[in-house]
Amino acid sequence: MENEKSPLKLSIFISSPGDVMPERRIAERVIERVDAAYGSFVCLEPYFWEYEPMVVTKDYQEQIKPPSGFDIFICILWSRLGTRLHSRYTLPPDHQKVAASGTEYEFVDAKTHFDISSTPDILVWLNKTEPLVSMAAGDLEEKRNQYEALKIFLNNLTRDNEELVLKGALNRYGTLDEFEHLLEIKLSKLIESRMPEAGVRKRPRPHWNGNPFRGLGVFEFWHAPIYFGRTAAIQEVTGAIGSKLQAIWQRRAMLAEHPELTAVNGHVENAGHHLPEEPCAFTLIFGSSGSGKSSLVRAGVLPFLAPDKHGYEKINFWRCAVMKPSEGGGDLMKALAHALVQEEVGEEDPEERLIATMKRPAALPELLVDGKLTVAEIARSLENDPKCAIHIVRGGLSISLNVLKEKEKEFLSNLLTKNERDGRTEDAAATRKQLEELKPRSNALILVLDQFEEIFTGGYSRDAVERFLSAIESMAVSGDVVVIATLRSEFFKSCEGYDTLIRLKKNGSTIHLTSPRPMELGKMLTHPAQMGGLFYEENESFGNLDQRILNAAAQDPDSLAMLEFSLAKLYATVGQDRCLKHDEYTKLGELSGILSNQADEVLAENKSCAHAMDSVISLIITVGGRNEKDDLGQTALVRRSVRFSELRDIFGAEELVNAFVEKRLFTTDQDHDGERVFSVTHETLLRRWERIKNWYSDDMNRRFVRVRSWVAERLKQWEESARDDSTGVSAGGDPGFLLKAGKELDDAREQFEAYRIAFSVAEQNFIESSLMAAEEDLWRHDLAEGDIPRMVGRWQLLGAQYQEMRDRVIRESLASNNAGIRKNAAFMLGMIPRDPLHMRLVTLLLEDGDDTVRSAAAYSLVQLQTEEYYDEVFRSGPIDSMDSNCIGSLARLVVTADMRVESSVFDGWFRRLPALVRGRTRIHSWGLRLRKSLPMLITVVVPALFLSAAGGMTCKIIPGALNYAFGQALPGWGMSFFHGAVAAILIGGGSAFGITLHRMVFGREHGKFGFFRPFGSIVAGAVFGGFGGFLCDMAVVGVFLLNGLQIMGLVGWDAVDKPPFLPFLKLLFLENKCGWVFVLNGAGVGIGMAIIANRLRAHPAWENLLQSAVSMGSIQQAFDTIASILRISIRYILVLFLTLAITSSLGLTILHFSGSMTENPEPWTRMLYGGMEKPKEWPKPGANATAIEIVEYKANMKKAMEDRDQKLWKWKISRFGRIAGVSADALTKAVGGFCATVGMAFGLIVLYTGINVDRWKRVG
Repeated sequence: MENEKSPLKLSIFISSPGDVMPERRIAERVIERVDAAYGSFVCLEPYFWEYEPMVVTKDYQEQIKPPSGFDIFICILWSRLGTRLHSRYTLPPDHQKVAASGTEYEFVDAKTHFDISSTPDILVWLNKTEPLVSMAAGDLEEKRNQYEALKIFLNNLTRDNEELVLKGALNRYGTLDEFEHLLEIKLSKLIESRMPEAGVRKRPRPHWNGNPFRGLGVFEFWHAPIYFGRTAAIQEVTGAIGSKLQAIWQRRAMLAEHPELTAVNGHVENAGHHLPEEPCAFTLIFGSSGSGKSSLVRAGVLPFLAPDKHGYEKINFWRCAVMKPSEGGGDLMKALAHALVQEEVGEEDPEERLIATMKRPAALPELLVDGKLTVAEIARSLENDPKCAIHIVRGGLSISLNVLKEKEKEFLSNLLTKNERDGRTEDAAATRKQLEELKPRSNALILVLDQFEEIFTGGYSRDAVERFLSAIESMAVSGDVVVIATLRSEFFKSCEGYDTLIRLKKNGSTIHLTSPRPMELGKMLTHPAQMGGLFYEENESFGNLDQRILNAAAQDPDSLAMLEFSLAKLYATVGQDRCLKHDEYTKLGELSGILSNQADEVLAENKSCAHAMDSVISLIITVGGRNEKDDLGQTALVRRSVRFSELRDIFGAEELVNAFVEKRLFTTDQDHDGERVFSVTHETLLRRWERIKNWYSDDMNRRFVRVRSWVAERLKQWEESARDDSTGVSAGGDPGFLLKAGKELDDAREQFEAYRIAFSVAEQNFIESSLMAAEEDLWRHDLAEGDIPRMVGRWQLLGAQYQEMRDRVIRESLASNNAGIRKNAAFMLGMIPRDPLHMRLVTLLLEDGDDTVRSAAAYSLVQLQTEEYYDEVFRSGPIDSMDSNCIGSLARLVVTADMRVESSVFDGWFRRLPALVRGRTRIHSWGLRLRKSLPMLITVVVPALFLSAAGGMTCKIIPGALNYAFGQALPGWGMSFFHGAVAAILIGGGSAFGITLHRMVFGREHGKFGFFRPFGSIVAGAVFGGFGGFLCDMAVVGVFLLNGLQIMGLVGWDAVDKPPFLPFLKLLFLENKCGWVFVLNGAGVGIGMAIIANRLRAHPAWENLLQSAVSMGSIQQAFDTIASILRISIRYILVLFLTLAITSSLGLTILHFSGSMTENPEPWTRMLYGGMEKPKEWPKPGANATAIEIVEYKANMKKAMEDRDQKLWKWKISRFGRIAGVSADALTKAVGGFCATVGMAFGLIVLYTGINVDRWKRVG
């Protein structure tokens, strides 16, 4: 405006030696901030010689403006006075004394002018802390001399030795924070004293274009001008770095001076000197999430250690590398390699920039010059030898110095040429001397490991972390690299699990960054506002807005991120008046609710896609570990980077994420593959937003997050195991790092099925690989155990994606040396639809050396019902296919087909073969079946024998007179039971054996079944039953009494002894024919049993019983099974009675017409009654009976029994006796045969299901 006065211009000269470079940076910031605070009313013009162009043809002091021409002179001192000047720089008033340094020369110039004209105002600042002194040879004496010179200078400045009083005042400070605070106050007062009139300060003048508040974003290097409040922390960090560098250089100098010292693993062996333990320039800054660790390093520490602003001797300039472990995409060495070659980095957002922009120095991009190295090659070298990291860094530092030196030489050479061409002899001589005396420069690297906790949360293996830490240690102990790591405090204890990290912490520095103090928070509030030309509103209700916000922030230790976010959002409401107002702050929700309110607003503004929020939440959070808690005792939630490609299957998710990005609640980046990723801008959002807190409070969601966290951890280990150390290329992960079958895999499977879209593609593939591996292990186990049905069931459930695994397992199993595994694999192939592997079954059938494997292959080939495979078997032999191997293979196919319920394809194919081939094959198949059936016959026949014996014995309650046991009159109960058991076993058991043998050798499981089908079973039953009857004849004959046979007319009366065996058989079967009764009845039993068995086989109830039966595990189960068989078969017992009635009638007819048996003259009723009556009882001798009386008693009793037996023998041979005996015996055989049938059925069930041995053991 025309009426507006011009601002008061004040020039400020900053003078200091080189040991207070941090103070010069702070002074620069303070002057800039004070200048902004006074707005258009005051214009400060600071003078820093390092920003002035210094030509090589003049010395430094000659090119620095005289301080006498400035309004304010600030001199900062600590441990030295400065470098000596040329002798021409003498001091007034007599100019006899040469200035000890540029600092003294400048001070005297300012003081002399002040004494004349009262300008400039002079402020001398003195750091009152003890200076850092290196003990290295050649440095100590110089430092002492400098310190003594400084003390003399200060003494002359402040004391009047004649009057013994102080004549000058010093401004003392102990910390950089204190220096910054006091300088701002005193400089402001000094400026106000120069104002021509009092008045309200004008509007602040902006020194920062755009928003001076970072919100949830991190402060970067180029944000240093608006980064305030952490000066004390900056000094602590830079001081720790300086002390460790001094220790490293001191140790290095001592080793150089005393080569007899030998350092062995950090220990020293020598006799006269002490070598300190190896220090390292490793600084670990830990603090709670949101405490500002990353910003402290990036915008605080690094700018203080920028080129030519170091403050450390032996280092001329710094290179900077900043990395996060996760930036390597699961490869720590790759992340480190990328960091080491970073280019110079500048501002990212053109709206947020200083008028004079700043750039973070490059790392060592010279390593990649001319393509001699690539990032992949650097990473591979680090992986092969982590300790080579320092050699790589030193090589890069050396290259960068050489490049710089060549540029300086080129510049000086061009300048020399120009001076000589222009005839400037004196300048040319000076340039030539400068060129000749060009000294080597020194540089160092600062490596920042930001978010260092990612080495614990990123799922890296212990070996990978230790190797990475080994690389870091090799650099940190070198003196050429400074390593700064930032770590969330909840992960501090995790450091104890790594030996290298413990060593780094012990020999380095550990700094706890606490929440900012109220005074520091105040600077964070007011100073950026001044830089942005802003001011806070003041009203009667709330007072100053900055104080209102400060009071709220001071009450909450987790407030720093929300403070920045609140201020950033408040800035968006600023109008042309540049005022931050109370009303707008209130509308935003104040400090406590602004973050949550802002996120809720984003959802409200995007209702069409708000439904995707829960899915997005499931993607963006993870947990730091299974037990980690943050400083507030809550579960340590950690942000998770998510690829935008993972949002494709979530409708509306990408639109919603972009909305959060626009509001800067989310931030975007690129991962190591160049894909766009996003994450929450600051983890405070995870802790403060109610939507996320409510989502995570759900047990299912919380469990999912934890499971995905350790899945990601195992994924990183698996991926790392896949990397080839020589090439760095992944080549398939180690199966040992996959998730293990059991609870671990079950949990992952459960969460995978419930939250599939919330897993990254890599995590999905990892879980699927784990499931595949577990399934493969189960398949191998089941193949070894032979659990084919379970394998088929899982195969049908899992689907085609497992086909490759299945084929691989089956191929390996078919080639196994274990015959059992080959057999099971062959069985398995028969359960799978058409498959290329089926042809391997033909090879097994023809060539395998194990009989069980060949049988299994035959079973599967018949199961597949494909003529193509049968043709291959047939073509394997000669043209006529009479090759024994071919016939044997065909026979196995026939055996399998016969045993199947349906094999029409094979049967049709087999019928088309030549008749001779079919005949030989059939005969061979019968032989195979016979060999296989013999062991099984025992299982089937033994129960039949036992049950038939029990049934036969039960029927012997019939009086002994009513039986056909010729040769015995009235057998006792024991002999009767024996007769019944023997008859039942021989006939019932024999019939069961024949029927079973026929089924196992000749029978076919497919075809029609009924009472008379298969008829061969009936023939077999008749033959083996009749043979059993014949054996009964032999058993009876073996126990006959000669006297009884004579009475019955079976042998001649003149016979003295039993006749020989063959003549006796001739007598029984050809002469009197009484032996045919047993043979015919045995055949009848066999026929009846076969008919019942045939009918049972066709009955659905029997099939259901067979299918539902389980392995026999107890006596009760056996009884229950027998009872079930009885319920099905009891209705058919009449068949046995019918067949036995027929055969018994036939036997009686034969006896009737034999004509050789004596008729009993007495009526059968009398004989029957007489046969049943007891023999006549004679009085028993008394106690005093004589021996003669006792002998007479015994003789009389014997005579009475012989009389009874003669009557019975005659009765048995009579017509009615024969009918009664044969009928009674038929009943016994019918019951025994029926029980044998039940036993045979029970044996078949046991054969099919087996016996549960373990349960029998437990019962036992």
